[in-house]
Amino acid sequence: FGQVLTDGESNVVVLQETMLGDLKAITDVHGPAYTLEEIEIVANTLNIVLPVAALDDTVAQSFLEVSSDVIGTLTVNGDDQQIVEFITGRFMHLLEEFAEAVAIAHDCDSGPSILDTEFVDLKVDCIDPESTEDQTFSLTDADVGYSVSITVPNTENDIQLKVSLMVYDEIQNLISNKAENKSDATQSKNLVLEPVLEKDVTVESLVTSFIITSSLGTIVDFTNNPVVISLKNNEVYGKSGMWSESGCTVDEENSSNTYLTCICTHLTNFAVLMQVTEFEIPLTRAHSLALENLTYICSVTSIFCLVMTLGCYTYLRLWKSQRIILHANLAASLAIAQTIYLVGIEAEPASLCKVVAVALHYFFTSSFVWMFIEGANLYVKSIFVFAKEIPTAALAGVGWGVPLLIVAISLAIRFDGYGSNGICWLSYDNGLIWAFAGPVILVILINAIILILVLRVFMTLKANADKTEVEKLRIGIRAIVMLQPLLGLTWLFGAFAVNAETLVFQYLFIIFNALQGVFIFILHCAMNEDVKQAFLKKRRVKHSHDSATMSLSMRDTSSTMATKSGVESVKF
Repeated sequence: FGQVLTDGESNVVVLQETMLGDLKAITDVHGPAYTLEEIEIVANTLNIVLPVAALDDTVAQSFLEVSSDVIGTLTVNGDDQQIVEFITGRFMHLLEEFAEAVAIAHDCDSGPSILDTEFVDLKVDCIDPESTEDQTFSLTDADVGYSVSITVPNTENDIQLKVSLMVYDEIQNLISNKAENKSDATQSKNLVLEPVLEKDVTVESLVTSFIITSSLGTIVDFTNNPVVISLKNNEVYGKSGMWSESGCTVDEENSSNTYLTCICTHLTNFAVLMQVTEFEIPLTRAHSLALENLTYICSVTSIFCLVMTLGCYTYLRLWKSQRIILHANLAASLAIAQTIYLVGIEAEPASLCKVVAVALHYFFTSSFVWMFIEGANLYVKSIFVFAKEIPTAALAGVGWGVPLLIVAISLAIRFDGYGSNGICWLSYDNGLIWAFAGPVILVILINAIILILVLRVFMTLKANADKTEVEKLRIGIRAIVMLQPLLGLTWLFGAFAVNAETLVFQYLFIIFNALQGVFIFILHCAMNEDVKQAFLKKRRVKHSHDSATMSLSMRDTSSTMATKSGVESVKF
């Protein structure tokens, strides 16, 4: 394989090759007619052997032949929706990971590598780093009747880039059949099919995957210098065709009756909670991975801190304070929402994905309603000092009831819009995203006004009247830092992230909002005066109890010793 392996590593490689060989022998006998459970077993096994299979063309050919048999199941069990969802979702994603791994491991000195099977073909080639011209890579099969190509612009660097082209057969027929039924048109999550027509729709080219990568992990940005993709149509290309323009647009001038040409600025998609239009920010893969990893790290930390906050409030029995109760409800809604996001944002099948999308909508909306309640409570306590306290039960009804009403109305109006954009979230195609973004922006604006009014009152207090302007500024900044996690103002960063030049807002959005739970724990639990006093009181009570117990134990010991002494003296 071109690398030195230890005895242990060599044994693992041999074992994985043996597993793949046994699996291929079984599939050769079985043929392309699997049940869902059998497909899942095959997929899990392929996932295990993928790293080894990508290193050698012969082993890779076996991997692809097994995969082809699985895809061939669609010719037999294409009416089984669960099988369709699994193959067009998780299984196709597995094959894309395999294609990338093969490209990374490919030896450029050996020339292009072509793997050919019945239902999926793969070609891997290298981009010449010394070339000053655009380079075109194509994959053609005269028997099947397809021809695809990708033209990569001159990258003006010395990094060895590699390109993989993978063409699926039979998948296009599946999409065409599903597109005929409007209600079924969004079922295949990874293909992001849209409910666009009342009439029949036919996909006129094979489903194709293009990946550009590097053995060194170097990422090239094609935003200003796009790649060009060409697909051969099965039928004559018509001007009435409909296209998904997420990352790619049709080049009408260079398209003909039989070939369709697309100009693409990026080959992957990225979605955020506050994205309200179909436009996607073109991200390099490095930024996509960085943002994804940052999201997971910050969110896990935030969830841990939110749970710690709730545990601390419970341990210290602070439920008599309405302010603490409001903090706890906000912490609970955020913890649940972030947990569901982490484990379910790419959930499968489509029915589960829809449930996750509804749950995310409810709990994230609920967290913002609680932020509004926090802001309103802050305003009332600051402006109307002697105002009567609103019953906590009424606030709880608003905090958990209003989001339920918003989600119920959204479900009634746009049920198909949940989990239909390739992730388990709200669709922006039909405006459903505004059922979340609208309340969020409204809460942010109201809380921003409240913060300004509260700061104005705070600065006019007698205690601050004699302070210098620098001291007042320092106090104001401290107040903003303290209150921001409760008011959710930094969620506005998501709305500012509109293009590649404002990418910094993506990072700020994730850092501030995924870490919202950390800020709540530090500022409103660890540094909270009620929490500090309750903790000190609990320590004093525990210390007094321990002292009393020790004193009682000592008296019992003294009494016992005296008794024993008396008995012994009598006996003596």
